Parts: sequence; C-alpha cells; structure tokens
Amino acid sequence: MKGIIKKLTLATWGLTLFISALSSQAQIVEIKPIHVPQFDIEKLKAIEPMLARSVAMMKNINLQEFAHLEYKMQSANIMVAQASELIAKASLSQIPMFKMSMKGLEFIGEFDLNDDQDAASNAYKDGYNLILSENWNGAIKAFEDLTKKYPRSRWVDDAQFWLCYAADKSNGNKEESFECYQQFAKKYSRSKWADDAKANLIKIGQRLAREGKPGYEDIIKSMQQSDNEEILLSALYALQNIGDDQAVTVAFDLYDRAQSPKIRAKIVYMLQNIESKVAINKLKDIALHDPDQGVQRRAVYALGNSGDDTVIDVLTEILHSDANADVRKHALYALGNLDKKGTLPILVDVALHDESEKLAKTATYAIGNLDEKDALPILQRILKEAKILNVRKAALYAIANYDEPTSLPILRDVVMKETDKSLRKTALHAIGNIDGKESLNVLKMVLTSVEDRDLQKTALYAIGNRDEDSEAKSILTQFAMANDNDELAKTAVYSLRNMLDEDGFDQMLEIIRKAKSTAARKAALNCIGDIGGKVGIDALASLLKTEKDVELRIYAVRALGHADSDGAIPVLVDIVQNDPHLKVRTAAVAAIGQIGTTIAQEALVKILSNK
Repeated sequence: MKGIIKKLTLATWGLTLFISALSSQAQIVEIKPIHVPQFDIEKLKAIEPMLARSVAMMKNINLQEFAHLEYKMQSANIMVAQASELIAKASLSQIPMFKMSMKGLEFIGEFDLNDDQDAASNAYKDGYNLILSENWNGAIKAFEDLTKKYPRSRWVDDAQFWLCYAADKSNGNKEESFECYQQFAKKYSRSKWADDAKANLIKIGQRLAREGKPGYEDIIKSMQQSDNEEILLSALYALQNIGDDQAVTVAFDLYDRAQSPKIRAKIVYMLQNIESKVAINKLKDIALHDPDQGVQRRAVYALGNSGDDTVIDVLTEILHSDANADVRKHALYALGNLDKKGTLPILVDVALHDESEKLAKTATYAIGNLDEKDALPILQRILKEAKILNVRKAALYAIANYDEPTSLPILRDVVMKETDKSLRKTALHAIGNIDGKESLNVLKMVLTSVEDRDLQKTALYAIGNRDEDSEAKSILTQFAMANDNDELAKTAVYSLRNMLDEDGFDQMLEIIRKAKSTAARKAALNCIGDIGGKVGIDALASLLKTEKDVELRIYAVRALGHADSDGAIPVLVDIVQNDPHLKVRTAAVAAIGQIGTTIAQEALVKILSNK
C-alpha cells in the first residue's frame, strides 16, 4: 500500500506540475479527457498528506491528456508527444520531472524514491516540536540538518519556511529575515507556505520601511503588483472564452500596465490565438518596442504562427527595422517557416545584401530548407555573389544537403575552379559527408590532380570520415605507402585510423613494412599502440623481432607503452634484458613505467634487483 501511495503521489504531483507549466507556455493542439479516480480526501490526509494535496489540486484542474503538442521554434519543429502517458507510467524507482521553456520540454532532474521519506517525516516532526516549544536555535539546527540530509524530501519547503521563521525569532535581524523569506517565495512559489512567507515578508518589509529603509517598500509594491497581475491574467483567460473583442481590449490595457515581463509574455501568447488585425498590430508593436528582448522574440513567434495574410509585411518591417539584431534574426526565422509566396525574395535580399553576417547566414539556411526546385539555383547565386565569405560557405553546406546527383557537380566545380582556398576546403568537407562512389571519386581526384597540399590533406580527412567504406580504406592505405611527403603520408595514416577497429592491424602493418615515409611508418606504429589489445601487442612484438631500424624499434616500444596493458610487460622486459641497443632498452624501461600498474612496478623492481 505504501509503495502504491508513493507512486500515486509522484504521478499526480508530476502531472500537476507538468499541466501548470504547459498551460502558460505551450499551444494545445489536441486534448482528450481521461477518467480521474475518486478519492476520499479526508481519509487520504490521515494516510498521506502530500497525496491528498495533489489530488485536491487535480480536482480543481480540468485534467486532460495532452496527446500531441507542437511549437515552431526558429527553423525547427519541436514535437512533444504522449507526455502525460509517460508520467502515468511512472515506475516505482523514479519519475522524470518536467520543465517547459521556449526551447521545448527539458528534463531537469529525477525524483529518487529511494529517499527515506519516513526518516525525513520524523525529522520534520522533531523540528516542528522545537518550533512549538520556541527553541529557535534547536529548530534552526534541526531543519538545516533535514535539508542537508534529505535534499529531495517532500518536507524541504516546509523545513525552509520554518528555518526563516525560527531565524527571525532567534536573532531579530529583520533584513536577514526579509531576504530569507524573499528567497523562499522565489524558490518555492508552489509551496503551501508561499502565502505565509509573502505575508511575513510584507510585514517585515513594512517595519523596515518605517525604520527609514524605503527600498523594502518598493520590493513589497512590486510583489503586490505581480500578484494583482496574475489575478487579472486569470480573469483574462476566462474572458477570452467568452469573446475575442472584449479580451483584446482588456489584454491591451493589462499589457500596458504590466511591469512583469512574464505577464507580458503570457499576454503575447494569448494575442496569438485572437483573430484580429488589431491583435496583429499590437504584436508588431510589442516586437518592435517592448523593453524585454524575450517578450519581443515571443511576439515575433506569435506573428509567425498567427496565419494572418498580412504577417509577411509585418515581419519584413521588423526585419528591416532598427530593432535588436536578435529580434530581427527571429523575424527572419519566422519568415523562413512561413509557407507563403513572397517570402523567398525577402530571404534572398538579406542573404545577398545584409551587412549582418548572422542574418545573412540565417537567410541562407532558411532558403536551404525550401524545396530543391526553388532553392538550388538561388543557393548557387548566393555562392557566387554573396559579399560575406561565411555566407557563401553557408550556401555550400545548404547545397550539400540535397541529393548527390544535384549537389555533387556544384561542389566539385567549387573544388576545382574556385580561387578562394577556404571555400574549396569547405566544399571538400561537404563532399566527404555525401555517401556513394561518385563523391569518393571526387576526393580521389583531388589527391591525384591537385597540387595544393592543404587541399590534399583536407581530402584525406574527408575520406577518413566515411563510414565502413572498404574502398576508402584502400585509397588511404595506398596513399600512405606511396607518398614520400611525410606530412601527407602521416595524415593518410591518421585518417585511416579513424576508420579502423581492432581488425585494422593488417593495413597498419602493411604501411610499416612498405611506406616510403618514415613519418608514416612511425604514425602506423602509434596507431597500433592506440588500438591496443592482445592482437595489437602481438603485432608489435612480432615486428620488434624482425625490424632492424633502431628508430622504428624505439617507436614500436613506445607504442607498447601506449597500449596501457599488462600484456605488454613480458615483451618489454625481454627487450630490456636482451636488446643489443641501449636506446631501445631505455625506451622499454620508460614504457613499463608509463603502463604504471602493480605488475609494471614489480617488473621495474626486478630489473633494478638484477642490476
């Protein structure tokens, strides 16, 4: 029974929290009623007070299952589905808590049911008894211990309230008490003690104001204003269900009087759902002139989601205004998300001519999200004509997102004909992200026909980023063996390493045996050491038996040290004892020390004792 109560408590509490957050910051697209079980609240109070409070809260809510939510955020659609079902399936071990924000639904933590709630409850009762007996210092210590020992307990807000109360009674420092209650009101605004905390806060603030500290009176007025605004906003929501005309008038008046950005933001969401030219004009005015950038951005989102035929003109006016750059950027996002004729020329003009790199790139990516038939020729034009280099790069990446037959020829022309090297390298990276033989052939062509070494290195890296491509592995292996330029051959080896798993020793051993570049052979030795495992150690041990080059033998020994395995220690001990070259033996001792395990330490002790 106790476990079921815990599960129900958290499920109802989590769902109540979720609904409350949802109602203020998301648009409900589809709702379905669900059955709410009937509970005897009075009996529940005797068994589990928190569950009783949660059920009581649910009875005051039109509880609904939010099956589908959608909110357009910049150029992405953030989908949240079956959220209430997830909460309803809360396991006995943990349940996610949710927090709504402009970025969507984020996990902010997990409530651990393994907390010893009974112990926390007893600790709270002990502290409360100390309050009743007016043992203020004892109560302070008891509640401080509770919050530290059971930080996730349901009694934390109760303990924090009584901490403020006891501290006020104990030391009489009204400024500290004021701050304590103020922090409580902010942090635990949903607590059953929130109203008591505000009442004590106002009482202490008024006393401090009478003592010649007017700043506290200003804080109190601000709090009272916020409370009044919340009440008015609740009334406004109800009024909206009666008729839009009355709601618009009241909403405008409340917005003009509201000091809280939070309240003004909620009014913006409300105006979004009112089909009225007057509401559209008000949203435009808010987007242009509200002192809070967050409210401005939300007004822009509301305009983009309004569906009004004149919204393109409104958003364009915001885009070309002297509004904050971030607000203008979000106007551009909203334009890009509109499925309306007339937006494309606006985006093209910004991409080609706007002096803000951020805005021009945003416009370019927005064009890239359009249908290929309309967008591709425009992206090619931006690639050639844009004033800002990074905007041209943005066009390249947008082009690369289209299907290979369409994008690859354009990217290949940039690689082979463009004069700006950074653009050519960007095109190579984009080609590397395109699957298929044709794109690999373009990269291979760069290795054989382009003399610029930076571009060749970029092509090698792009080849190394391809997944499970045997031909790409062969190209890199052959290049590493045949090329006598140390830098390029070494780059080929490390690019090949990105594609190999524990089965990749054969290619590396072949490079060690056949590469013209000593740097490539050393790089291959390092890669074998990095791959590690018994197969890698055996490969290095076998090579050390046959390799004559002292420098390469030293690199092989160091690679054994990089393996970080006790399996390498017998090989290294044998080298210390038997290798004819002092530098190789010295490197082996250092490699044993690098491994650093207990077995490695024992090996070093034996080496020292033998000497």
